[in-house]
Amino acid sequence: MPPVLTGVAAGKVPFLERGRRRGAHAAVSVAGVLAALACAPVPSAAGAPASASQARVGGKDWIWWEAEAPAATNFPSGNPFQPPDPHSAAGLSGGAWIGAYEPGRILFLEYDVAVPEAREYRFYARKFWKHGPFRWRVDEQPWHEVGADAVLLDAVEIAQGLSASWVSGGGAKLGAGKHRVRVELLEPKATVAFDCFVLAAGPFVARGRLKPGDKYGNAGVPAGWFAFEPDSDPFSAAARLDLRWLNEAHAGDGGFIQAKGDAFVHEKTGQPERFWAVNVAREILGSDAVEMGRYARMLAKFGVNMVRLHAPLWSDKDFARVDPAKLDGVHRLVAALKREGIYLGLSSYYPVWLSAGGVACFDGYAGDQRPFAASFFNPCVQQAQRGWWRTLLSSRNPHTGVPLGQDPALAFIEVLNEDSIFFWTFKPYQSVPAPQMQILERRFGAWLRAHRDPSLARTFARWGGGQIQGDDEAGGRAGVLLPSELLARRDARARDTVEFLTELQRAYFDEAHRFLKQELGWKGSVTGSNWITADPRCWDRSTSGRTPGVTSSIATDTSTLSTKARGRTLPSRRAIVTTTRWRCASRATSRACRRSAFPSWTSPTTASPRP
Repeated sequence: MPPVLTGVAAGKVPFLERGRRRGAHAAVSVAGVLAALACAPVPSAAGAPASASQARVGGKDWIWWEAEAPAATNFPSGNPFQPPDPHSAAGLSGGAWIGAYEPGRILFLEYDVAVPEAREYRFYARKFWKHGPFRWRVDEQPWHEVGADAVLLDAVEIAQGLSASWVSGGGAKLGAGKHRVRVELLEPKATVAFDCFVLAAGPFVARGRLKPGDKYGNAGVPAGWFAFEPDSDPFSAAARLDLRWLNEAHAGDGGFIQAKGDAFVHEKTGQPERFWAVNVAREILGSDAVEMGRYARMLAKFGVNMVRLHAPLWSDKDFARVDPAKLDGVHRLVAALKREGIYLGLSSYYPVWLSAGGVACFDGYAGDQRPFAASFFNPCVQQAQRGWWRTLLSSRNPHTGVPLGQDPALAFIEVLNEDSIFFWTFKPYQSVPAPQMQILERRFGAWLRAHRDPSLARTFARWGGGQIQGDDEAGGRAGVLLPSELLARRDARARDTVEFLTELQRAYFDEAHRFLKQELGWKGSVTGSNWITADPRCWDRSTSGRTPGVTSSIATDTSTLSTKARGRTLPSRRAIVTTTRWRCASRATSRACRRSAFPSWTSPTTASPRP
């Protein structure tokens, strides 16, 4: 059982448990995943390493020192995050750490370290979660910043609401001998605690308080089990299992990935391709080029040849602009993946990511309301999205020398993640506030005048059944029914509304496709969305090789391809095939289509294992 935090720390900072839980899923180390897969026991905080004493402070290619023993500092003497008992303290290197809670000034720590030989070293800090962004440098060398979005390389609970994680801070070239390392906080009102630091010339595997080369060992492990503690992978050519050879030498060697029938093919060669993919989130963008390079090499070794980056790239200060730091991260990621023959799929908009209250384009939203469906009818949101794509595709990647729009390593752009105007998340005047509904209602009114009758009054009379919220003949607006009401009513109003919303949503995807392909000249593949909201029998397949639009959603299908590699026929990777129009193909399936038009959410399978 984890130790429970009591006393001063719990009383002074009660918010920390909530904050830690929110971010606890943000990053998991590869070593941690491997240990879980092997059913390795989680070492007790009180357990002792199997080798290397606490007094050891360095090895052939690393230097380790305790944060609580600085040569100079202005940290306060009291530490509100001091472990409450010996059991908790045993989870820290040296049994203690140094910390502060909103000190009101910029705090610093300085240490004297002895470097064994002249090399390039990478800096790692073990600290309290993502709290306390800081910068560091050696002697008078340039500063390196470690922000609040730093990737957590592991996570060890010290006490309830109190955890310690390793973060990477970049590298520096150091000569042999004595150096002064300075760590300085970036904010005067910081919540911070540091446990220890490492300068490592070789790969560093974050495993709690263990120093490089230390192992927990099998002490206390039940009979028949063993502690799974692999060393850092050297990616040796002698490895018994390495699937890197399945990938191209560089992603894009065969040209852009394009759709041909039910297959994905290389633009230049026409060779079919199958994708075995993983998903990564925004945290990966905080990694530097070295870390991304190792990550990409590991994925290639496992046989992965596609990464879907699912992350908001806009600036926190301006929804309409791409964050330069995130763009730099995308450039590093593309370069790292490309070298290992791994393609990128880009998903950059999901309404769940955005707390729309007070954000430009989203008048009427309050607090953390999510702007579901707004992208289908709000021109401001659509313009912002096109602006992101223009920046992403036209900005030169300094690591490859070419913009993403000219780099076939970018295989797919996903227009929108998991949103539909026909799904239950679209609730007029509930999830969608009045100012946004008025935009949609004016568009509906204009559509009715163009396609039904120039007079809204005659249209309202033809519909019958009384007015609903949003009907405003003088203002040129027509109210929109809930998706559930469309199915329940099935009258003239419901039919007109379904047709309007269908054309509206299809037009959104059509325009996204036109902008990317024609205006920006991108030759990769466009996918509309990535989920199923209707029975597959309700869709007829488009073989045009693009995703021009949808009605209720993009459905996904899979097809099996067979490709020979080095004389062997490989089991298929399933190619994602998007379909376009929502209509029942025959009377026999019409009832099933009506029943399943708005089912509960399901997730499509889009990949199958490779050898």
